[in-house]
Amino acid sequence: MSVQLTVVKALSRWTMKPVLTHSLNIPRIRKWFRYCVEPFFFSPRGFWKRPANLASGVSGLWVGAGKGTHPDPLQTGVILYFHGGGFVFGSPGSHARMVADLAMRCDMAGFVANYALAPEHPFPAAHNDALAAYEALLGMGVPADKIVIGGDSAGGNIALVLLSQILAKGLPRPRATLALCPVTDLTYSGASITENAKSDVFLPASQIPVLMDHYLGKHPANDPLASPLFADFTGAPPVLIHATDIEILRDDALRMDKALTAQGVDSTLQITPKAMHVWHLMRGVVPEANAALDQIADWLRPR
Repeated sequence: MSVQLTVVKALSRWTMKPVLTHSLNIPRIRKWFRYCVEPFFFSPRGFWKRPANLASGVSGLWVGAGKGTHPDPLQTGVILYFHGGGFVFGSPGSHARMVADLAMRCDMAGFVANYALAPEHPFPAAHNDALAAYEALLGMGVPADKIVIGGDSAGGNIALVLLSQILAKGLPRPRATLALCPVTDLTYSGASITENAKSDVFLPASQIPVLMDHYLGKHPANDPLASPLFADFTGAPPVLIHATDIEILRDDALRMDKALTAQGVDSTLQITPKAMHVWHLMRGVVPEANAALDQIADWLRPR
């Protein structure tokens, strides 16, 4: 484990985890994350972002990095990305730099969707926005086999649910799906929820019921449209899942990979030891984050 990752984990344990543990004042957490956490997400060289509204009405950011002109989504393809944040915080701005870096490594355009957040917009608003964003890209003329859908944490949940909806509705299938430290089981029955409660330096297991109340309300947590672990993925394109062995969502990733494989899906699971939840965001600072983005790009290229 690198010195940089050790320092970042310590900072997270002393700052972000206590904030989430002792207060779920949503407006305060959104401001704290934006002004106290996002400044640590450094920009890749040549980083750019452009606000946009898709034809579906879903807003977001087109992002990219590197030299040259902005890529044409119809030619290069698109990484359609959904940010994490427990369904209640985070934004396209918080994840724009990471997605731009990943898009540059894959020679694609990136679009980070601004999906509806709870508690103002509870389930299934975020999933409706995700489906609308995907259909809008198809409507723009982006070939489905040039679209990669992805997300982290709650956004990983949204990406996987979107994939199941695409299959159920018979829509053209995307090229692949990325799920980084995804929430896949909103019943939270995985053993790692309790086993890793102390080792997870970011997510407090004690606040899960409160978050779910904000997001799901009284809706059944085992609904496949809320928990992709229980969804049908027969005929799905390849899926890449990242997780770490010390986070409370470890078993969400392990069981999702097992479920996909059992349904005949080409699923790849990569577990990074001793990393923090969605360490990818610390690219440019933490070597393990840069390596994770390289892994994703290496996995996508032959596909």
